[in-house]
Amino acid sequence: MKAYLLVLTTLAPSLCFAEVADKMPSYPSMWGLALALCMGFSLLARLWKGFLLLAILVSLFMAYGVYDAGSDPSFLSAVESEFGRYYQLNSYLSALIIGLVPILFSLRKRNYN
Repeated sequence: MKAYLLVLTTLAPSLCFAEVADKMPSYPSMWGLALALCMGFSLLARLWKGFLLLAILVSLFMAYGVYDAGSDPSFLSAVESEFGRYYQLNSYLSALIIGLVPILFSLRKRNYN
């Protein structure tokens, strides 16, 4: 009986799955936040160009957060098994548009007729 419990307790951690879906943002919340931030920074950059720098900083911090979460191979494999293999790519792209869209929006010429 002791041998059975010893084998069971050594195998039990490897049989458990890491529930990471509740700790990571879902696809709709990730893209919703990215779109809301890029729209907000785009409109605020029309008032003051300093918001472009803030948008770039927020974008870099979010991209670093994706990199930091993906740097652990066991955590990355757990995320990919629950969310799919393109989760990290979607995370990087959503972080990229936070900084890119306000820059492109501010380069657009205003045409008031």
